Amino acid sequence: MKRRQPSAPRQLTIFESVRDARRDVDTRVTHPPESFRPDLKNGLVWCPYCAMTTLFAWDDRLKEPRCPRCSAGAADYYVARINRLDTDDACQDFVRGVRRAGLSFERPLFFEK
Repeated sequence: MKRRQPSAPRQLTIFESVRDARRDVDTRVTHPPESFRPDLKNGLVWCPYCAMTTLFAWDDRLKEPRCPRCSAGAADYYVARINRLDTDDACQDFVRGVRRAGLSFERPLFFEK
């Protein structure tokens, strides 16, 4: 029986990294309670992936507000839809509120790990 030579570790492509990262994320979307109203001026909105009210943090690299728990951005379809960020005025109020809150997003992106 022939023994195989140990091969060098295979480098992952960006597409394989994305596929692996998506496997680890729970993508079920949870809607807020009926009485919930987002507080855009203070950066407090519903995160549909964390299923809770969350104070979003500012990500300097991507220049957008992001959830500090699950990394969902304000441009995400469900985040924007559930929190009524569909108008320019609402988006600007939300960005100003997040920046005023002073939280910064420091987690590495999924391909930087």
